[in-house]
Amino acid sequence: MANEFKQLPNPTNVPEAVSTGYQRQNTNIFCLQTGLDTTAPFDNGSGTISIPAGGVVEINGVLFKLNSTISLSKPSNNTAYWVAITDNGNGTASASLVTRPGIYDFGKLGCYTAENKRTLNWVSRGTLSGSPGAQVFSKTTKGIQEVSLQRGWYYAELRSGLGAGDGGANAGASGGSGGVPSVYDTKYRIFFHEGKVLLTAKVGGNGYNGGAGGNGGGYNRKGTGGFGGGSGAGEESELRGIIKTNRIREGNSSGGQTGFISGYGQGGQGRSGLANGGNGGYGGSGSYGSIGETGERNDNAAGEGFGDTGGSGGTGGRSYKGSNGADGVVGGKGVYSNTGGGGGGGGGGGAPGWQRPDGDSAAGYCTISKL
Repeated sequence: MANEFKQLPNPTNVPEAVSTGYQRQNTNIFCLQTGLDTTAPFDNGSGTISIPAGGVVEINGVLFKLNSTISLSKPSNNTAYWVAITDNGNGTASASLVTRPGIYDFGKLGCYTAENKRTLNWVSRGTLSGSPGAQVFSKTTKGIQEVSLQRGWYYAELRSGLGAGDGGANAGASGGSGGVPSVYDTKYRIFFHEGKVLLTAKVGGNGYNGGAGGNGGGYNRKGTGGFGGGSGAGEESELRGIIKTNRIREGNSSGGQTGFISGYGQGGQGRSGLANGGNGGYGGSGSYGSIGETGERNDNAAGEGFGDTGGSGGTGGRSYKGSNGADGVVGGKGVYSNTGGGGGGGGGGGAPGWQRPDGDSAAGYCTISKL
């Protein structure tokens, strides 16, 4: 392709023919003013939109200047509004509020409604009224992707990865369940995109499940089951430079139980994301079994009981810090003993969502729709 652009000749500097002087000058000025909008609307947050005097806006080739400040009342303070300017055909123009922007016209370099009203390059506070238009982008797997959009108004919706799955408490000799992530954060944003640069969308991964606590050992006097480990944290999602969700906390273990019975081993405590569960305590003989050690990044030795004939505590479940992450592992089962059974090991905490591989479908999402 060639010769797509046409030169606009500069006007001559001395009085000559009108065609090479004033006409050229006027043509060049008209091109520069197309799409002009120097207004500065302001939403004060109490139901009123103000537009200060002095701003200039071009509508279908005609310039209009706002000579005095105006205030427009929002019908609903929770709804997003655009300011529409109507050419009255008598040298004046009027402002009103609408709940949808005009469609961007590449010939007029502005947004115009079906009634030929121009909407200013601004939107108020509030949420979108009704549903957005056609979806132009969607990403539902973990990772980063660049987005190319034409110039115009858009509506983005983002959801973070899941997190905050707390581990289950033990039920006597039965170990507690591992935490399953179930909490997310969602954010919405109306925005105008100039269309000159690529956008970057990031979708966060779900946290991995926590491991279950091991069962307590023993016959007539069983050890206490281990506590369930918490899930990993949910990773935040982001449309860079425009909107970002919150990161969701890691799940809590069900540890924290303080009472236990004479002769019973106490279950180990599962920990939240990326921490190993504690090992179960030994069962005591006519004495309290000790609580298992709390796991951190590495395994700890089993807690030692007071009795010398108690069963050993189960090994705490492990978490993994590999690049792909992993679910927390189920805690070990307490050793059986005629006197006092060992406590079950605590479940390991799940890895956080950012440890998931790119492309994993266990993730939040980012969608963009055109207005």
